[in-house]
Amino acid sequence: MPTSLKQPHPPQEEVNQIIGLYNQGQLVKTVSLAESLVRRYPDSTTLYEILSAAYVGLKNFDKTIENCQKLLYKNPKHTNAYSNMGMALYNNNRLHEAVDNFQKAVNLEPNFAEAHYNLGNALTKMGDLKSASESYRVSLSINPNDVDALLYYGDALKACGNFDHSIKCYTKALNFNKKAIYNQSATKSVSKEFEQANGTHYLTVLEKLHQKDTSAILKLVLDLEDL
Repeated sequence: MPTSLKQPHPPQEEVNQIIGLYNQGQLVKTVSLAESLVRRYPDSTTLYEILSAAYVGLKNFDKTIENCQKLLYKNPKHTNAYSNMGMALYNNNRLHEAVDNFQKAVNLEPNFAEAHYNLGNALTKMGDLKSASESYRVSLSINPNDVDALLYYGDALKACGNFDHSIKCYTKALNFNKKAIYNQSATKSVSKEFEQANGTHYLTVLEKLHQKDTSAILKLVLDLEDL
């Protein structure tokens, strides 16, 4: 077939099959099928997007970067590509580049809560806690129920000396998880997450919250090692 007659996009049925595999968590099969298709349809941005996301899940960060670069070459305003690239760079400890890519993602899509959150994580790892706390704040203004963002925001605020606000973050995070903690179907990891340092059980924290014993909460929060 002459080059001019080649189709730029794969059949939608095949794309749907790959997306189905990805949604089922079958990432190895997703990559295998998408890689075979991208050789036939090298101009398909959809395939590069799927590949970059799947490679992030497989923790193959070099391949993630490679596919994000191809995607951004074809679409320089693709926010997910910048975000995935940022995650890959972050995990390769290329923090300045990660920050740059997360920043591009949020500049293009200001309401991209996950990118703001990941930007905060990269800035935290760089030691810029003031900027990190602002990124977490923006992320929570978009997605206020994100427990991970609340905990990391609390950590950043605590490190900056803003103890009152950090307590509010930890309190809100704990309150979000009360039902999960008391629910018999809650995972062990959730319960373990709320066990405190120095042998203090998470139920003690919940009791203090219920009693609004601020001084006791402050002591517990300042003793945390894992939040």
